[in-house]
Amino acid sequence: MAKAFLDSYGVGYETAASAKKLEPAEIGAAAKQFTLPLECYSEKLGAEHRALEAERRALESERRALDEERRALAEARRTDQEARQRALRLEQEERARKEQVAAEQLRLQRQKELAEAQAASGREAGANAQAQLEAERIETERLARETAEQEQRGRDKLLPEQTRQGKPIVADRINGNDGAPMILVPEGEFLFGKNHHKIVLPAFYIDAYEVSTQLYASFMQATGHNKPEHWGDVRLELDGNKPVIGVEWSDADAYCRYYGKRLPNEQEWEKAARGTDGRTYPWGNTPPTKALSNYGDAICLIFCNVYAEKLKPVNYYEGGRSPYGIYNMAGNAWEWVEGKRLRGGNWLLPDPRLDELDGASGEITRTYGRRYTLGFRCAQDAR
Repeated sequence: MAKAFLDSYGVGYETAASAKKLEPAEIGAAAKQFTLPLECYSEKLGAEHRALEAERRALESERRALDEERRALAEARRTDQEARQRALRLEQEERARKEQVAAEQLRLQRQKELAEAQAASGREAGANAQAQLEAERIETERLARETAEQEQRGRDKLLPEQTRQGKPIVADRINGNDGAPMILVPEGEFLFGKNHHKIVLPAFYIDAYEVSTQLYASFMQATGHNKPEHWGDVRLELDGNKPVIGVEWSDADAYCRYYGKRLPNEQEWEKAARGTDGRTYPWGNTPPTKALSNYGDAICLIFCNVYAEKLKPVNYYEGGRSPYGIYNMAGNAWEWVEGKRLRGGNWLLPDPRLDELDGASGEITRTYGRRYTLGFRCAQDAR
């Protein structure tokens, strides 16, 4: 071992100077001379190693602190970015809400302006209509005086014994199960349609008036039947005596059947409206005026209330009654008859001629767009 140690430093058992062999003791002494410097060097290296380790730990701790600081900065940046994004989103939502409110305010303003314009137009139209009504009333009175004798002769030809009194036929009357007055249309021949076909009908009763909103309200209360279209516009205290409109054929049929009645067939309806002489209108052959019938009005636009602005009471236009004394057989509300047909014209049509409304339109299968003109009256057999 000593030999290997000395050999590592270039010292052998034999030196070049002495050229003699060294004893083990001498070798041990020589090795001891080298041992102390090595121990010192080893201690120095250990101290340096410990210093380096301490420095490494300090650097590691500093690195961890830097990592924590970096993470904190990253978290702060992320939080700040989220806050900015949230603020931007809130700002966008606020801007969208403001734009929505502004658009709604603009829409309401336009609706208000339209309503005011329509109201102003309505007032002007009302004044014009009043003046026209007055002129037509005067003209109607003149025509009535000129044609009184002719009309009287026509009535005498209908039912001679019942028409000598100088007024529409005062037929036998009953009250239907719904409380509505009904007028008897006697048995006999009449002229039907534009070509005046001669038809004989048995006697029957027919409502003197169109079915009113008051009567229809009682029907709905008693049966739970669905409300017709436009019922939301009805104010019974003001509109209770106006014809119910917005009804389908099935609604009208259900009402009449509930009270033991039925819808009139087309021939019955026309005889009740025209009498037996094939006249053009219920009141005769003279052209219609606003004093005789509700017809030729303007279409009902937005915000229009049909009941308040277009329809007339069911007992209006006494001068426009049929030969049997039945009201509003021309104009006001269109009337359903058997076979899903409509008769009588309405407030919107320009001319309520009876000879041009003889069922040529056929069965009605679609009512969309004209329900605000559809009403009805009932009939029943005379027993």
